[in-house]
Amino acid sequence: MLVEEIMKKDVITLEPHHTIKEALSLLNEHHIRHIPIVNEYNSVVGIISDRDIRDAAPSTLEKIQNEDTLNHQVSSIMTSPVITVHPLDFIEEIASIFYEHEIACVPVTKDNRIVGIVTEKDLLYTLIQLTGIHEQSSQVEVKVPNKAGMLPEITQIIGERKINISSVFIYPYEQDRSQKIIVLRIQTMNPMPLIDELKNRGYEVLWPNIPGVVSMSCHAAFIYTDNFNSYKFREDHPFDQQRVTLTYDLLKAAGTLTDEQIIPPRMATDQEIESVHHPRYVDAVKRAGKDLLTESEGLEYGIGTEDTPIFPNMHEAAATLVGGTLTAVDAVLKDGYEHAVNLGGGLHHGFIRKASGFASITMQPLR
Repeated sequence: MLVEEIMKKDVITLEPHHTIKEALSLLNEHHIRHIPIVNEYNSVVGIISDRDIRDAAPSTLEKIQNEDTLNHQVSSIMTSPVITVHPLDFIEEIASIFYEHEIACVPVTKDNRIVGIVTEKDLLYTLIQLTGIHEQSSQVEVKVPNKAGMLPEITQIIGERKINISSVFIYPYEQDRSQKIIVLRIQTMNPMPLIDELKNRGYEVLWPNIPGVVSMSCHAAFIYTDNFNSYKFREDHPFDQQRVTLTYDLLKAAGTLTDEQIIPPRMATDQEIESVHHPRYVDAVKRAGKDLLTESEGLEYGIGTEDTPIFPNMHEAAATLVGGTLTAVDAVLKDGYEHAVNLGGGLHHGFIRKASGFASITMQPLR
């Protein structure tokens, strides 16, 4: 897949003489994180991010100094020179650039003029589309000899069962380079008949075939509620709790999860949350979920960004996810369960006073 197939062509740009205040206004208005800086010929001479502005601007409590800083030109904080790509480059090359240079955005140029932009979110969305995970489907991993003809053999078995294939990935088996792993996403919520067929024909199915996963112990607790889906930023945001519901549905359909193993989560209390987060930040998350947080406060607390957009009742939704992990801990330590899992968790990027990486309330102290 080429860069021109995934790049955004309507690029918001500024020139070096524009102010930081103007850049901040564009970031908030268009819900973006990066702005290329161009000259009069539309050539890229720099780039700024929301992080550059946060680092340059003092606390919102220092209003006079903050106003002076925001009136500086963007040329004073922009990154230059800028790594760019061509529309005919492959998207794999962008992924390598993002990883090697630890950046999250590249302008796309042709004939030394900007024609588009690609962000890590665009790349992640493309990966989601390529894997087919956005569709109702199941994943199957099969280990096969690293020789010609193995993939057609596997797909023929799937075709015989009239199952459509959403995506196929192949990677080397680390423990034995003479073997490869074929990863297929197939359009069925119950892959067990296909898995049985693959095993009967002598193939080794690695997933789902891991001890403790296909058949949950009767002493295992599965923390779940449909309310996990209320932690939802936007329809196009990559963090989507539907993954939890799909896993729940698959386990139920396969008969490996019983009603007795399902435990609804409780909500984490303010006292528990404030053992990690500053009370003012907790209050900011609450007000954000009720549309009572100003833009300047949102910038200070990392709320309302591209990573962590504001959505209704976000505090209650986050407290339910954190409470799910606390429920899992209680199940093992107090209620006699051997194992407990909360797949709705994973919020571990947040800071004491700021949201980060999809996390408004963090689970770091629960590790």
